[in-house]
Amino acid sequence: MSENIIDKIAKLSIRLRISKARLGKNSEDSELNERQIVCLEILSLMGSMKITDLCKNLNDVGQSTTSMDVKLFRRKGWVNKRFSEEDERVRFIELTEDGRELVNEIQKRRLRTFLPLVKAIGSDIEEIKIIEKVVDRANSELDFVLNINLENLDSISE
Repeated sequence: MSENIIDKIAKLSIRLRISKARLGKNSEDSELNERQIVCLEILSLMGSMKITDLCKNLNDVGQSTTSMDVKLFRRKGWVNKRFSEEDERVRFIELTEDGRELVNEIQKRRLRTFLPLVKAIGSDIEEIKIIEKVVDRANSELDFVLNINLENLDSISE
């Protein structure tokens, strides 16, 4: 692979992170780190789950780290814990309405981050098909490398 393309992707990544940082400044979630945001997004996509399942979906982030994040989310009113009806020792975490609203706002802001990229792509159908194919391959490769399956992410831009 050409070092030129790697360099270009790295520079694009930096620009997108700068854009994201500017859009997120002074927002309710600006105090959250990326892992915490992903945690909320996973709960939004997959629904109610146990902390151990959330840890697995975070690629085995430690349970104590995830528990601390969940405590913060509860204090903020973004998640609730509920006991399993079958086994009261098991607790599930789920987003509250405020948590769902926060995730929606985060996703809208992320989509705004990509607007310059979409504008740069233009409207040439053949170019768009090539870019879609490359992005699909990149997503598949990342899913494989990270050992995740985020098929539900198809609905983020809707």
